[in-house]
Amino acid sequence: MKYIFFVLLMISRSVFSQEIENDQHLSSADFLKKSKNQKTAAWIATGVGTTVILVTVLSAASDPFPEFSDNKTESVGTVPAIIGLACLGTGAYLFFASSRNKKKANAASVFIDIENAPTLQHAVFNNKTFPTIGVRVCF
Repeated sequence: MKYIFFVLLMISRSVFSQEIENDQHLSSADFLKKSKNQKTAAWIATGVGTTVILVTVLSAASDPFPEFSDNKTESVGTVPAIIGLACLGTGAYLFFASSRNKKKANAASVFIDIENAPTLQHAVFNNKTFPTIGVRVCF
């Protein structure tokens, strides 16, 4: 048993992993689309949360004297109220995230990148790399 453990230890020592580069460069159009989708989801979550809380409050208000009625379920509206508050909190967070993404889309940025260009050398096309500098200004 200890030989198997020793072999596994030696194998795991020689194993390595590779890092995955993050090649996902989001443009301002991507940030604007993400902002719009988040704002739509925020309105939906806020509307659902408000509706659930209003229905819970109105159903609790329909019985003004619960201590005199035969129905002794006082905590029936607790779960819907918590769900409604969670939806309202989610909507508020999505509104905040939407404004953050819209600010990222409208921000000016400078970037350095490596580009490839095909060049003709002795009747053969070769890819030559060269550095580029870009400036992104959004109004």
